[in-house]
Amino acid sequence: MAVLPGCKKDDDTNPLIGSWQYTYEGKEKIGEVWIASTFTDTYTFKEGGMLELKTYGSASETTESEKGTYYVEGNVLTLSFSGEEAEKVKYKIKGDILSIYWDEGNEDDYFEMLLNRVK
Repeated sequence: MAVLPGCKKDDDTNPLIGSWQYTYEGKEKIGEVWIASTFTDTYTFKEGGMLELKTYGSASETTESEKGTYYVEGNVLTLSFSGEEAEKVKYKIKGDILSIYWDEGNEDDYFEMLLNRVK
């Protein structure tokens, strides 16, 4: 059996690859005033463990961008953005929904973030 560099079996495809969005309500400071805003976080997972997070705020109509890395081991996703400590979170994908479980300090206290695949 020959092994070809750069080739992989179909079942080796990483289902995280692509862009996923999460939208939430919050407040954004514009000048000295806090204004209600809708935020959209877009996580883009790329081959080779590269990650980009873009956050768009509707009140200021601006987008902030961060680059980082990710690593998958079983159902644990490790996210690391420059200058920040790496975070390990549990995750699962069902269809076009990515669920990320952010630990809030103990095993029974977590925040579930549901992201939709961007097509």
